Amino acid sequence: MTEYKVWSAIINWIIQNEGHVFGACPPGGSVYGYSRCCLVDVDLNKRDEPDIMFAIEHTIFLVECKPRLSGLLSTSLKPSEESDVDKLLRICDNWMSGKYREQLRANFQINQDDYRLQPTLGYAQGAREPKWWDARFLRLVLSSDGQVHKIIEP
Repeated sequence: MTEYKVWSAIINWIIQNEGHVFGACPPGGSVYGYSRCCLVDVDLNKRDEPDIMFAIEHTIFLVECKPRLSGLLSTSLKPSEESDVDKLLRICDNWMSGKYREQLRANFQINQDDYRLQPTLGYAQGAREPKWWDARFLRLVLSSDGQVHKIIEP
């Protein structure tokens, strides 16, 4: 399963569950019917684009998608790059410190005080996945037919 198929399946799952997509950046960088999900860390002059930012009730989910869990945990060969897990944790820290407060209000009409934040990993079930668990993350696990078949809560 490709990263795009994981991304697309999670978008479909959000719609089926009456979620609201604030922003979504599919693999390859083109946006298909959604605003870009861009958050700027002004201190580091760094743009972060979670794959999907959506809300269900009073929770905002920041999602990173990969074909396999191992891809979310690993970094590239460049030591300066961070894993998707590390990226989400850094974004959550910035969110909680209020760094994105004005951007959220101006770009997405989000009052961050009205929502709880949930970092989320989306991936397809693999035969051999690393044994990994972190109480901060929700996981949306896709079956081979491209449907969210398991939700692993923190």
